[in-house]
Amino acid sequence: MYQPSDVHENNLPNVFAKHLHKVTQHIPALDQLFLNNMRIALTQIPNKFTIDVQDVYSLLTKVKLQKSVGPDRISHKIFKKLADVFAAPAIINFTLWHSSL
Repeated sequence: MYQPSDVHENNLPNVFAKHLHKVTQHIPALDQLFLNNMRIALTQIPNKFTIDVQDVYSLLTKVKLQKSVGPDRISHKIFKKLADVFAAPAIINFTLWHSSL
């Protein structure tokens, strides 16, 4: 069961990395050859579907802190404070998810 505890801000990156590792350890490693072949096979994405890092950053900095956390149990404060760190990986995750549809 989840037990909340205070984390000193100097230790936050390590705690967050451990949490992400724990919740993603079941996901297999990416096959780089497969990804490269997929990139070659994909057609150009229309501009209206292109997501800009700055757009994601802007949205992350506007996250409402009083909303409840999602299933990953990650506080919105982390996304808001680390928006510059999460913007690019969020686009990559969305792109991989969208290409699997």
